[in-house]
Amino acid sequence: MSSALDEFVTITEEFDARPTLPITASVLARHPALIRTLAARGVEFAVHGLLHNDHSQMPLEEQRESITTAMRLFNESGVRFTGFRGPYLRANSATDVVLRELGFTYNSTRPVLFSVLKGDVPEDRGVAYRRVIDYYRPADASAIAVRPSDDDGLVQIPVSLPDDEILVDRLRLSPQDKAAAWRTLLLHTHEHGELFTLQLHPERIGSSVELLRSVLKDGRALTPHVWIATLQEIAAWWSRRARFSLQVEDAGPHEHDVHFEADPDGALLVRGVIDAPSAPWYANERVVEGRRLRIRADRRPVVAVSSRTLENVARFLREEGYAIQQSDDKDLWGAFVDVTDPGWREKEVLAAIEAAPGPVLRVARWPQRARSALSITGDVDAITLFDFASRMVGR
Repeated sequence: MSSALDEFVTITEEFDARPTLPITASVLARHPALIRTLAARGVEFAVHGLLHNDHSQMPLEEQRESITTAMRLFNESGVRFTGFRGPYLRANSATDVVLRELGFTYNSTRPVLFSVLKGDVPEDRGVAYRRVIDYYRPADASAIAVRPSDDDGLVQIPVSLPDDEILVDRLRLSPQDKAAAWRTLLLHTHEHGELFTLQLHPERIGSSVELLRSVLKDGRALTPHVWIATLQEIAAWWSRRARFSLQVEDAGPHEHDVHFEADPDGALLVRGVIDAPSAPWYANERVVEGRRLRIRADRRPVVAVSSRTLENVARFLREEGYAIQQSDDKDLWGAFVDVTDPGWREKEVLAAIEAAPGPVLRVARWPQRARSALSITGDVDAITLFDFASRMVGR
């Protein structure tokens, strides 16, 4: 397994990428020198529990004790960490409470399922596939914006499915079909400006060298570029981005003052026609040049939300980077949102904004004018046969 880890990291290095490897603390404690060597090569390690236990079945006090012990083992081993991923991609509400208490910056446990498989799943494999999907209970990528989200100070970073375990063990796809599934997922997230958190367990790298290499090669070739980052970097960016400010004020008939406060990595995007310096970016959106400017447009370039729109919709739009204003006059604004259904879907709200006459300003999701993001991750819960046997008996 140590050679598999080396090969995994070597492939990412070929593309100037750094992976995130969540590792169980009990395994880390048995192999601290190896893990420190990989960390020195730029690998980010995250806490993957003390043991490979299902945190969704653990009460708060048990999780607090378990995760605290895991942190101690990381610290004693000299391996830095800021994030967490639950074994089996499972957790409960107590998990996030404990992670906030203990100072974690992100949790990358929640799975999201993309529809990227071609054709029908054979019946003999479909049973296993449906069983694992029922176990994970993933969110639907066609319904939600697949990107980080702030959860009361803890950044939630979704994990993309299908992962290697589904493609290899459940569906038993050919190398060509595995590559096609992940390429489709990469292109989908690029089209929608989303995050592809790739999950490839390092023990499978021997049969997945070209699969990983092809994803990274394709990711580096897309334009606008794909931001390839560790989970730690993604969480840090999302926290920085939350401090950006976008304000739009009337300055006269059809004139609007725009004030965008952000660090140098932030970008301001516009969809629709405005009288202001801008550069082509992607599809019908452009990058606005400048941070303080006056623009001419028939409609104010913000999203209006009706007085009856649910508060969580407004909160979602603010985190999306839109300047919003409460109003029931839909004709004054670049886009107008009126959502009262508690079962509202994020993608439907975004589609309504994209279909609006515009113009609409928003803060770019990703740094340095990237279109989408990709993070290469792989859970490590055993390095030797002894580790594997220990996991089987809960050690």
